[in-house]
Amino acid sequence: MKGDVAGVVVNYNAREHLLNCVASLLGEGVEIVIVADNGSVDGSEAALSARYPEVKWAETGSNLGYGAAADLGAALSDSTYLLVCNPDVVLGDGCVATLRHFLEARPDVAVVGPRIVDGRGALYPSARRFPDLLEALGHGFLGQFWPGNPFSRRYRMNDWDHCSARTVDWVSGACFLVRRSAWEVVGGFDRAYFMYLEDVDLCWRLGGAGWAVVSRACPGGSPAKACRPTATLTACCSPITCPCGVSPGAPHPRAGAGCCPWSCPAWPSVSSSRWRVAPWLAYCHGAGPCRCAPKGNLVGRYGQSIVF
Repeated sequence: MKGDVAGVVVNYNAREHLLNCVASLLGEGVEIVIVADNGSVDGSEAALSARYPEVKWAETGSNLGYGAAADLGAALSDSTYLLVCNPDVVLGDGCVATLRHFLEARPDVAVVGPRIVDGRGALYPSARRFPDLLEALGHGFLGQFWPGNPFSRRYRMNDWDHCSARTVDWVSGACFLVRRSAWEVVGGFDRAYFMYLEDVDLCWRLGGAGWAVVSRACPGGSPAKACRPTATLTACCSPITCPCGVSPGAPHPRAGAGCCPWSCPAWPSVSSSRWRVAPWLAYCHGAGPCRCAPKGNLVGRYGQSIVF
């Protein structure tokens, strides 16, 4: 790919998952891989340096959150495209080439996200709608005990198998390819979001700037071919620390009986001058307890990959 795609992986104490992620990026022909590390203490740097010395390690200095770390990593290359992903993502065969070719063929598209499945092979609804107030409330409340309610299904686009290219409102920050020119126009992720909603906000701003956001699957470009997942979330929960300091696996004191702090209510203040997404989306995006069993000490930025 001759350096036209740079991979930016945000890491926090995810050593083994990180090694698998980097291996898949290099295997997909990504020559520039940057790991933006939020202060890991699990030996991630040493393990990565020993196995993949060509990968650039970028210390953020502290746990800045997902968006801020991704912004830092993105600034360390001048590639045409940026592939931003979680450390627990493993890219399938042809994933990067498919996404890159799609952006090359569609100059109106800023971001394209792959079809994503979790470690058990279940589809993760990585492409979603911007919900209106009624839809957000319906999903937020009914989704906790009636996952198949019509509000949740509409928000998560459950009636679509994600096996074709479709223009969507937003795609998950777990894995996407973005055109650098579009990324720079809007300034990348908004660092006011520590975790969650930074992907929603990015796509919201890109749409406002006239760009399209697309979810893409089926390597080879033919809808007639068998739909193949192009990225897999290998862990139940990806390691990003809750800003409220909740211990791994512990219920949040203000979020009810949840095992992962993605239900943490510490959203950016709605009074912030940079708050661009409707405030009710915050509750909608983090509704419901995580029902997965954490692996080791991993705590969930994407615990919702199983249930949300």
